[in-house]
Amino acid sequence: LLGIDFLSFGKEKLICILDFQPLSQDPEYLEKYIDPVAAIKSKYPMLDGKMSARFYDENQFFSRQMAFIRSDNDEFVMRDLFPAFKEYLAHYISMIKEATPSTDPDVIAANLQRQKDYDQYSAERDPAVNLFGFYFGHDWAERFTHDFLFEYSVPVPKDQKDLTKEEKTE
Repeated sequence: LLGIDFLSFGKEKLICILDFQPLSQDPEYLEKYIDPVAAIKSKYPMLDGKMSARFYDENQFFSRQMAFIRSDNDEFVMRDLFPAFKEYLAHYISMIKEATPSTDPDVIAANLQRQKDYDQYSAERDPAVNLFGFYFGHDWAERFTHDFLFEYSVPVPKDQKDLTKEEKTE
């Protein structure tokens, strides 16, 4: 999966993420689909930031080749980010063109379940969800999150969200 987040809060704050989000943490899978991106990422050291583990876990749904930057200016956008984006996208398109679709129902079911797990994980942790709520209202943010961004996610009842927050702080 190709994950792309470009967030701009005026010209004062930019957050950018590019990642080939793995469907598996199997070493052979990672070697075949994720490791080749290292050559692209290494060209752009400015994109080698680390996102908070509070929002992502590179051992579940993200990769060690995630390109991440948080900046207080936009100087890097055309110099680093745009060329990196074009290379990530070109590599992704190349992989898709070379891919052989699976007809194995078990593989298809496992991939779908992995997508559902990712959507649920992201709907519960993506910091943009709270931001959408601030700007557009809670109801709109919930619909946008669960019906569009992470369509396989299921809203967590508020009382369960509160329990989850308590568990994370212990």
